[in-house]
Amino acid sequence: MVSLPVGVAAAERLTRTCRTETIWRRRVFPAVLVAAVLLVVAFVVDSVRDDARHTVVTLLVALVLAVVVLAGRLALNLRRSPHHPREVKGDVYLRDVDREAVEIWIGLNPAGAIKIIDG
Repeated sequence: MVSLPVGVAAAERLTRTCRTETIWRRRVFPAVLVAAVLLVVAFVVDSVRDDARHTVVTLLVALVLAVVVLAGRLALNLRRSPHHPREVKGDVYLRDVDREAVEIWIGLNPAGAIKIIDG
């Protein structure tokens, strides 16, 4: 394992972001899935009963849930440290990495596995 040398503030931000991401994946996302399933069941029941008033309420609740989830995800993405790894099309990008750490990573991986992009 190779460490990523960062300052105290960046390390704290990275730790907070990772902790929040874990809470999102383990608690919030499953709760949203359960709520979505319940909304689908409620929508089907309302449709079978031909109850337009309840169907509209169910759709509004689903819309509010979607907006809250998207806003939460956006807020998590904005809290990320610049040092936080990002996956883009199967590649993992790290910004502002110490050159010595990159050289160690290059030595530990097969040739061509790690590319240095300056800029």
